[in-house]
Amino acid sequence: NPVILGLPRGGVIIAHEIAWSLGATLDILITRKLRAPDNPELAIGAVTETGHVQLNNDIVKTLQIPEEYIEAEKRFQLAEVNRRVQVYRMVRKRVPLERQIVVITDDGVATGATVKAAILGVRAENPNKLILAIPVGAQDTLEELGKMVEELVCLKNPPLIDGVGQFYQDFAQIDDEEVLGILKHYGESLN
Repeated sequence: NPVILGLPRGGVIIAHEIAWSLGATLDILITRKLRAPDNPELAIGAVTETGHVQLNNDIVKTLQIPEEYIEAEKRFQLAEVNRRVQVYRMVRKRVPLERQIVVITDDGVATGATVKAAILGVRAENPNKLILAIPVGAQDTLEELGKMVEELVCLKNPPLIDGVGQFYQDFAQIDDEEVLGILKHYGESLN
């Protein structure tokens, strides 16, 4: 009975499908991307609900992003993480991950910063096995992420990704109500 962790918001849709098909436990891991100054789709790092911060130092160095910007972005994203914790954890308490088989999923990875932060955060909880399962990911990012988990499953791995949305016919933003609906419905369907 693995624990399937979806990264809100898009990853919750994927996690729901995986958990439902496996009859597994569904939970979320709240993370937020730290955005590049002039390109909000480019992740320069990420933060998790457990307070773990992961920076992509290569991108930070290449773009010469000032420390003041990074600190301000961390504060901004941590505030959103805390807001989501308040909203989502009222419906679903955190599932303990120690000695569990854990599958982390998202709607895809480009730079991988958010998923790296999630992996490191989950690793700190001592799961028995950590699996990353995603629909699409850039080849070089997948090579790096594959070294951080015991198993990697990815359906499509092109050499470069400008944005995950390019691989979806419908990449509409998922809102809090949809995530809450999945968490509520999934919990009820198991009772």
